[in-house]
Amino acid sequence: MFSVIFDMDGTLTDTQSVCIHAWDYAGDLQGFKNAGESIRYVCGMNKEGWEAYLAEHYEGIDLLKFDTDMRKFIIDYGKPELKKGAVELLEFLKQNGVKLAVASGSAKYEIDWKLGETGILHYFEAFAGGDDVERC
Repeated sequence: MFSVIFDMDGTLTDTQSVCIHAWDYAGDLQGFKNAGESIRYVCGMNKEGWEAYLAEHYEGIDLLKFDTDMRKFIIDYGKPELKKGAVELLEFLKQNGVKLAVASGSAKYEIDWKLGETGILHYFEAFAGGDDVERC
């Protein structure tokens, strides 16, 4: 029997562009322009990792406010979209008895939300989020 573990952001879902806009928005509210450009340096990191990056590169940033503003933007404007061919691939694998899992730097509640919003949560049997590991 085979198993496949998928990454989520950028592999199954097209979320990077939304994250860039959300980081720009949250950064702008604190006077930091183009914070979204930092996304490329924190891809794959969990919350602790990207917060450490922000604290190091944006002196005086209020991390709680940034996180709250960024997440509000995503909820209001960032419905995740599936990458082209994702459903077809998942359906093919499932029909052929392949067990499917997701491992992501995103927290588990984000995995549930994004995969639920896109209608593919039911394909997966196991999940590991950035909040499940010490370093990501």
